[in-house]
Amino acid sequence: MDWKLRHKPQNKNWTADERLEMVSQVLAGQSYTSVAISTGIHPGQLYQWVHKYK
Repeated sequence: MDWKLRHKPQNKNWTADERLEMVSQVLAGQSYTSVAISTGIHPGQLYQWVHKYK
C-alpha cells in the first residue's frame, strides 16, 4: 500500500464572499491560524487578504 500523505487540492479559487467571511472571522477576534486550519489555507495567505482588506 502507498501511505503517502494526501494534501488538499492546491490553488483553489476562493470567491470574494468566501474570502470576506474568512477575513471577517479574523477581524472578529479569531486567530489567523485557527481560521486558516479550519478552511484549509495557509495562514500567510489569510494574512495577505486581511492586510489588503484593511
